[in-house]
Amino acid sequence: MYRKRSILVREENVDEVLEALRARRRDVDDSSHGADEEHRRSPIRVFPGLALLTLDRADGPAPDVVLALNEQLGHRMTDLDYLAVLASHPCPAYEPLPVVNAEPVPPIAAGGDAFSGRGVVVSVVDTGLAPDYAQHPWLSGGVYGDPDKLISNGNIAHYGGHGTFVAGTLRAIAPHATVFVEGSLSIIAGGPTLATHGAAFTSDLSLQISQALNHRPDVMVLTFATETIDQRSPLCFDELYETQIQHIKGLAFLAPAANDASQTPEFPAACSWVIGVGALTADGQQRADFSNYGRWVDVYAQGEGLVNALTQGHYTYLDPPGAQADFTGLAEWGGTCFSTPIVAGLIAARASGTDESGRQAAHTLLEFARAQRIPGVGPVLYPDQARCHVHGCGDECEEC
Repeated sequence: MYRKRSILVREENVDEVLEALRARRRDVDDSSHGADEEHRRSPIRVFPGLALLTLDRADGPAPDVVLALNEQLGHRMTDLDYLAVLASHPCPAYEPLPVVNAEPVPPIAAGGDAFSGRGVVVSVVDTGLAPDYAQHPWLSGGVYGDPDKLISNGNIAHYGGHGTFVAGTLRAIAPHATVFVEGSLSIIAGGPTLATHGAAFTSDLSLQISQALNHRPDVMVLTFATETIDQRSPLCFDELYETQIQHIKGLAFLAPAANDASQTPEFPAACSWVIGVGALTADGQQRADFSNYGRWVDVYAQGEGLVNALTQGHYTYLDPPGAQADFTGLAEWGGTCFSTPIVAGLIAARASGTDESGRQAAHTLLEFARAQRIPGVGPVLYPDQARCHVHGCGDECEEC
């Protein structure tokens, strides 16, 4: 899915691409196209280094234009503005189930432990926070964010509470980490956003990521995913990395592998600078049947049977259609978008206990994950392994 009749172009290549589009149009009868169509080609700056161009009907379908231009120009100058979806699925692995008087799964880590995330900052780009998120003790301090627009007047829309559940899962592992939950905002007028639809265009998300960097996070969690027409990283993510991210020392990025039971790479999880996270079953012994997989998935963590904060309100299910439920604050939910904050929480917890940067802590934990890989699945991590490393942790760590 992509933004209709639009392509993204590196700003330095705009003139070259515009000329190539004019040449393509000269190959067809363009008598019906005049100054108005040419005016619509005026580039819109998405963020520094990247512009959005509007196509007209004579140009043909946007995917055909992108593939043809990149081949003709001999360099990847253009791409589609993809629609990224939370977990890249019509819903997460399954829709939330109400839970009453239950403890979070995974459980809240000991708050007084040195490995608690204290002093570590995590940014989450998601739907924002439920209005009543602070009713849960593990979210009542040190968690900030935009309002979740998918929760209003006692009703929970599809994807409502997603950002709250992600933040709660992360804080279960790192209960003293400072967490900012960004509700992805509309940047280009008229487009869907994570905060209103559970989906957003990658150009908007790139700008939201750029803005989230202002919090100076040690760890960043991106809970959306998309496929691409050439199985390469979206151009807007490449531009963001080249202009900003690669110059930030010590920052760890994570994203879900998505829930399509497929080997097809999903982005940003498959980007070289992102840790792609797949899902394990509730017992942690197998890959969850919905989880994507492949060499581009870096690590797996529990993604089934998770229990954490949602919100209070009424929910109408998509499957089965018309079924309804009332939530009192907690939910059981599953998906790679929820295994991702488990790994992010482990990184935050480890960084606080060792004074490693987010990236260093991630490197150490991934080494450990590879050392305990499950055959046929891949590297794995479990919620109580923040202090573990590949050579063992000493007498204080029961896991080793």
